[in-house]
Amino acid sequence: MRTLANELGYTDERIEELGKKYSMLLFMQKNDIWQTLPKALQNQLRPQIVSDCHEIKNLVEKLVNAVQNDDIIIV
Repeated sequence: MRTLANELGYTDERIEELGKKYSMLLFMQKNDIWQTLPKALQNQLRPQIVSDCHEIKNLVEKLVNAVQNDDIIIV
C-alpha cells in the first residue's frame, strides 16, 4: 500500500502522519472522547479534523481507484 501511495505522490512521512491522525480519530470515536471535550476545544479542533478526514478520504479513494484500474491484488 505504501508503494502505491508513494506512486500517487504521498511521501512516507505524510503517510505516517495520516495514519497517526486516522488512528487518533478512530480512538476518539470508539471511546466517545469528542462528547467529553469542552465546546470551545471542539470548535478549535473541528476545522483541522474535517481537513484531515477529507485528506484521508481522498487518499483512500485514489488507492481504491488505482487498485481497480490497474488490477492490483493486495494480500
